[in-house]
Amino acid sequence: MKKTIILSLILSLCIIFTGCGKKAPDTYDMGADSFPSITYVVGDRTLESYEMDNEENPTQKILVYSGSEDGNTDIYEYMNYLIENCGGIVTRALENTEKGTSEIAMESKDSGKIISVNFDYTKDGYTVTIKKFEGKLNRASNHSSKLN
Repeated sequence: MKKTIILSLILSLCIIFTGCGKKAPDTYDMGADSFPSITYVVGDRTLESYEMDNEENPTQKILVYSGSEDGNTDIYEYMNYLIENCGGIVTRALENTEKGTSEIAMESKDSGKIISVNFDYTKDGYTVTIKKFEGKLNRASNHSSKLN
């Protein structure tokens, strides 16, 4: 009995300190801005790590996910969702490869700022980097509001 309690305690501490078992957020919140997370759109994935530069008013968040059957497909679905529901514009096209990088940008609710969502993906996972910074989206440029 005592060994079971000790093993349970050790396992719990390992989960806490290694970051395993973190719940992926349903939304990404960046000050006044909030939009659905990738797991809200594509379903449960394992959140391996989560970092932000400032807890009170973050300008950058980095989330690493695993457990995807096809990272490219997850990113494609999520980018389409952001285009259709959040006014996203593709700033770096998604390629149909097992490994790559793509990016989408959206207007912030904070005047004169934009939000970029960058994806570095592999077959079974991806890193989502969200940044909020000074700028304005140019919808008349060569950027696309649609995915092929």
